[in-house]
Amino acid sequence: MSAHPPIPVAVIARSWPPATKWGARVLQPALLMMPAPPLPPRSLMSRSESGVETWFMGVHQLQLHPGDAANLRANLAMSPPSLWVSLSHAEDPEKAELHLVTADPFEGEAMATDPGLRVERLPMPEVLIAHIAEFAALFPEEERFLKKRRSGIEAEDPSLSAPRILPGGHRPGQRRTEAEVAKLTPAGLPRSQRVQR
Repeated sequence: MSAHPPIPVAVIARSWPPATKWGARVLQPALLMMPAPPLPPRSLMSRSESGVETWFMGVHQLQLHPGDAANLRANLAMSPPSLWVSLSHAEDPEKAELHLVTADPFEGEAMATDPGLRVERLPMPEVLIAHIAEFAALFPEEERFLKKRRSGIEAEDPSLSAPRILPGGHRPGQRRTEAEVAKLTPAGLPRSQRVQR
């Protein structure tokens, strides 16, 4: 089955006044919206009296792939389920770009190691939780084959395990009588089992 059709997710970011005069504003992903507001990307939505700015960064098309179903289930088991959002050039709101939105927690953690990205984990919208749960259920985890291992009781008492029978009806370690040895061929088989030519 092919990938699920992309799901549009809107990202809202905020920036705070710098703590010192030498500092600078840095955008930080703050909120997810579905549906998106009717604004162009990098639109300043509001500025509070304390100088906190709220920006609409744009819409990202969230991709869901069958191969990520196990990771999506791991995400849904978290409290709360989340999306990982990354911005590039976050130090300048006029140049900042929405880099990626992912529901894969492992991909999200990998993004956080990139020094060129500003990454935040944000709560997943309720409407999206049900949608991703339905998608992940279409691809259940395959049952793993586990090889049966001998129990401790079987290891201590060989009589509980299947016996190994050698040619002539003898068990390993069982000694033959001189009469039985005389009847064996060089191959270790009773003479009655030799192939007649």
